[in-house]
Amino acid sequence: MWSTIRIAAARQLRVGGALSVSRLASRVATKQSSFAIPSRYRFQLGRRGFADVAGQPAKATTTKKAAAKKPAKGAKKVASKKAASKKTAAKKAAPKKRVRKVLSEEDAKKQKVRELKRVALLKEPVRLPDKSWLVYVSQHTKGTHTEGEALGDRAKQLSESYKQLPSSEVEHLQATANQNKLANDAAYKSWVESHSPEEIADANRARKRLKRDFKATSKGLIKDERQPKRSLSSYLLFVKSRWQSGDLTGQHPVEASKSMSGEWKALSDAERQPFIDGALLDMNRYVREKKSVLNQDVQRRNSA
Repeated sequence: MWSTIRIAAARQLRVGGALSVSRLASRVATKQSSFAIPSRYRFQLGRRGFADVAGQPAKATTTKKAAAKKPAKGAKKVASKKAASKKTAAKKAAPKKRVRKVLSEEDAKKQKVRELKRVALLKEPVRLPDKSWLVYVSQHTKGTHTEGEALGDRAKQLSESYKQLPSSEVEHLQATANQNKLANDAAYKSWVESHSPEEIADANRARKRLKRDFKATSKGLIKDERQPKRSLSSYLLFVKSRWQSGDLTGQHPVEASKSMSGEWKALSDAERQPFIDGALLDMNRYVREKKSVLNQDVQRRNSA
């Protein structure tokens, strides 16, 4: 049925359009035939581009884009929630800026002390008692714990009993102390050599800082035979030679120092020259060792 209607409608349009446009319209009066279309088909024909019987123009054949559907009820809220969740996720994903904490003067001091203690290598090997008295005390206090006044009383009792020991017992304690001293030296040397010369040099500098600036340790410097020995000045070489001569034997160090200072000032340039040359050689030796052992340069000073 639809094919019949389309054919009839198309024939009507062709006939009507041709007669209205053609030159024959002025010669032959032709009445456009009417074509009755049921009302139930008019809407479908209009959508397909055909004119209805009332002469209304046909709809354009080009289809327009479908109008955007109105969002359903509550869709705006869902969309806003999704947008908010995306912004929240973006904020979480973005890296947080690190806020540098400003330390107080006291906290900065504590942090510096911790760093210096770490470099200072304060955990040295535990030393065994290397004196007869210490050996005796360790033997009689092993496994006991005393505090305060009890510790003082215990020390007094041990001191009195130690003084009453026979010489043979004291010699036995001293032999044990000597063995402990050898064991201590071996353990200490092994511990020192387990670190590089550079680490030992850094540790000694850190210990000096802790003791001088923070009063944070009472440990002395680490003894390491690998460290370059500092060079001597010409005056110190002169003092060394004077002590080795034996002329100052028996003199008090203070009096001997004053005497040597006056002697040095009284020397002529020719008499000082050997000590100046010796100081220069010693400085060259120190510079070489400092570079080879610690990989450090030395700022030369006046050898005089």
